[in-house]
Amino acid sequence: MMFIEVIPRIGKIMKENTKSILKSELSSAHGYLERIIHVLSEITQLISTPESKEILRDLHKETVSLLQEDLLKNLLLEVDPTFLNPRDTRETIKSVVQLLESVLSLGIKEEIGIKVVVEFINLLYKHAHSLHIFSLRTNTLEITYPRMTLITTDDEWDSYTIPKFYLPIDMVYQLHEKDMGFIGTLQWQRDNKYRDLIEKGHRFIFEKNYPKSLEHFERACNYNESAEVLTLIAWVYFLLNKTEKAKSFCLKAIRKDADYGPPYNDLGNYILAEGQVEESLKWFSLAKKSINYQNREYPYINSGRAFMMKEEYAKALDEFSIALTLAPYHNELHETVRRLKEAMDNEIETLDTISEQ
Repeated sequence: MMFIEVIPRIGKIMKENTKSILKSELSSAHGYLERIIHVLSEITQLISTPESKEILRDLHKETVSLLQEDLLKNLLLEVDPTFLNPRDTRETIKSVVQLLESVLSLGIKEEIGIKVVVEFINLLYKHAHSLHIFSLRTNTLEITYPRMTLITTDDEWDSYTIPKFYLPIDMVYQLHEKDMGFIGTLQWQRDNKYRDLIEKGHRFIFEKNYPKSLEHFERACNYNESAEVLTLIAWVYFLLNKTEKAKSFCLKAIRKDADYGPPYNDLGNYILAEGQVEESLKWFSLAKKSINYQNREYPYINSGRAFMMKEEYAKALDEFSIALTLAPYHNELHETVRRLKEAMDNEIETLDTISEQ
């Protein structure tokens, strides 16, 4: 991971909002590394394999080098440069995190503090990324990404779709010097990145490039694991004919936000596609009752489709009619209702054709 060179800011004391965000990012980076090491040591016992030991050895070496060069050279402290075993490296990292948290709390000149803390955060993420790839190659256990107050670049993804997290030091200095609302500004950047990835994901769906749309929605999920993006991921899996995964992501979205309507409707839709008509109607009913649903006509349209499959045409017409009150400019739905009414009036056998629309 390349770090951005900056001009030292001599003599300034770090501002409180900068301290707060650096403490938060330090905790986030350390927590992410700890989750990976926990999987490799306590669950899979892969921590002592040559590959993982090499990664941890590099982490230990670079940590010691960073501390000796920038933080401890003028203090009466020493760190052991010798890599002993993964457990000792884990304890060393924990001790360094505690040391930096204490230094931030006590107060430190910004030209030392920002550089050391940001570089250590990025050091943790660099080696956490390598360990995460190793873990993914050797087991299927899910490891939660850090909460995103961080930046990932578009070209920093590998074949395992694991992002390389890093905190850009130039952004830290920029916000620090302008004394901007640090956390609010980062949140704004996260929201912008999230929305940009969602928009690009939709664009790739329009182009029928479903793998690329899935990649963008998954990346958006790292910035904000919302019910919205989980539902979009489910949709792409359905388009890729992976119905079980689609259903599982709908359920995950529902657990995330029980008031959000689309995953109820979409889950019902996927179940209906499997021919489970009665079961699908239960989910459409829940979608209708949801508090947060912009396109509320959808569960009524899908309920109408379900009743058409059951040949209960009067009920289907009721559902379609309610949908029209919610979406009066839905031309295709107007045509469906017109044809259905005409078919029911004339009792001709065009109902099956309508139900397939």
